[in-house]
Amino acid sequence: MAKDKTPPDTLPDNVADCHKMIRELFSRIAELEKQLSRRNRALFGKKSAKVDSTLLTGTGKAIHFQTSAELESEKKHLEILDDKKHGGGRTDSTLLPERTIEHRIAQKEMPCPCCGERREMIGFETSSQIEYVGTFFENLKHVQFKYSCKKCQGQIVLAQKPYQPIDKGKVGPGLLAKIVHDKFVVHLPLYRQEKIFLSQNIPINRSSMCRWMKEAADLLEPIANKIQKLILNSKVIQSDATKLPVIKKGAGKTHNATVWSFVGDKNAPYIYFDFSETEHGIYPEQILSGYKNILQTDGTNKYNEIIRQGAIQVNCWAHVHCKFEDAWKEDAIAAEFPMGVIKSLFDIERVAAQLTTIEKISGRDLLNPN
Repeated sequence: MAKDKTPPDTLPDNVADCHKMIRELFSRIAELEKQLSRRNRALFGKKSAKVDSTLLTGTGKAIHFQTSAELESEKKHLEILDDKKHGGGRTDSTLLPERTIEHRIAQKEMPCPCCGERREMIGFETSSQIEYVGTFFENLKHVQFKYSCKKCQGQIVLAQKPYQPIDKGKVGPGLLAKIVHDKFVVHLPLYRQEKIFLSQNIPINRSSMCRWMKEAADLLEPIANKIQKLILNSKVIQSDATKLPVIKKGAGKTHNATVWSFVGDKNAPYIYFDFSETEHGIYPEQILSGYKNILQTDGTNKYNEIIRQGAIQVNCWAHVHCKFEDAWKEDAIAAEFPMGVIKSLFDIERVAAQLTTIEKISGRDLLNPN
């Protein structure tokens, strides 16, 4: 029997105390269910809002309806079209190289089946497709010619190759860029890239790719350091921490490391990433040391020291909205008004994102002074 359970022989011997104990147990069960629901949502639930605006009632519905009506009026005034896409898979094929394939009937089909006269072309129909042409590999053979002076029998000079990212390396700059891109942008592990290359009869060992990645990182380090410094020129920096399972040599299992992201604004339109083996606040402190402008985070205490040093704290409405969604399940009436306000803010942001800087700052009066 669990230690926190009351043994049967110590239960109350009167109805009133039994009812009190039952009510306390129900209250405890309800609290545990809420904790479990929040945990399940954090682990398995979708990150976007679950409570649609159409489910709002009362004051929440009123404030959201009023905001929507005013936004529609403002969009018509500013001639903003809805950017919602209907259907899927739309791609601007005019940006792709074009190849025309003509389809003609066979010679044996040219005679008319009625009279035998040869049929003539009277027009055509066109349609378009987007096709994928497999990855193209080639083996580059560099031939560097030597020159010398016949008269002096010396002064030998060797024609130089273009700059290579890895000196005397087997990998070309294009292939190196693809490996790095697929690893960090497409999140394709090196062992999978190894299998993909092998399926195309290109044997590239994972150990070689690891070495190339290290050399590429050394080459790009000055650029990363420059971005780290430039991003501090932003008036607003958005930062977040993402856990990442990492295999540590000799540990025999993965452990959770952290990737910190720092997103600059138009003054420094860069994204800087920093890796750490733990989620300790010392790492963002090192990156943002001396920053005094706006810092937007999810409200975690990992950035508290930076805030204490002078950065202006701005938290995330989406995280606040999630808390009210949890409260919605228990008391929809109490939660609906703040949810209506927050959903209205999201709608305003979607419209504001389509405005120019002058329109955002000056508003409607500047655009329509009369």
